[in-house]
Amino acid sequence: MARQGRAGWMAAVAAVVGMILAGSAFAAPARGEGGRGKNAAGAAGERGGAKGALREPGGHLRALREELDLTPEQKQQIAKILKGCKDALVAAVKDVHAKRQALREAIRADQVDEQKIRDAADALGKSVANAAVLRAQCRHEIFAVLTPEQRTKIEDAVKAAEKRMDEAVDKIGTFMHDSLAEPGD
Repeated sequence: MARQGRAGWMAAVAAVVGMILAGSAFAAPARGEGGRGKNAAGAAGERGGAKGALREPGGHLRALREELDLTPEQKQQIAKILKGCKDALVAAVKDVHAKRQALREAIRADQVDEQKIRDAADALGKSVANAAVLRAQCRHEIFAVLTPEQRTKIEDAVKAAEKRMDEAVDKIGTFMHDSLAEPGD
């Protein structure tokens, strides 16, 4: 249960950050379309193609945007939606970060104060919930602009990202189990 809770808040934070990053990925010109940096094929002598792009910060989002093949009208509409969501999403991410930090500090205190830890965890949960609602609202507006095929591509990418997150959490669990095992177990 604790693992699911941790994965849940991590996924929520990642999703909110991803939504903010998606603004630049969906609304900005693609690399090589007037933007700075490499074009989709990569500069000469550098990692190129989709695999190279996926290694860059935001590369998954840029690759997805290119795969969606958004029309200029869709790009304009999505940029407007994201501009409207941006301030609230940024504030939500900052609030989640601050609440997570407060929980860390409560956990690391010299004396265990169960109520303080519970209060900090409750505050974090409420902050994550607020961020999740904002993300859902922005997602709903964006999905209204997309074709059914584009929505399916995004859902497939989200499922793949969730699978990678689940695998990472499983690896952490395996590492912890192996690290804490008694010699000879």
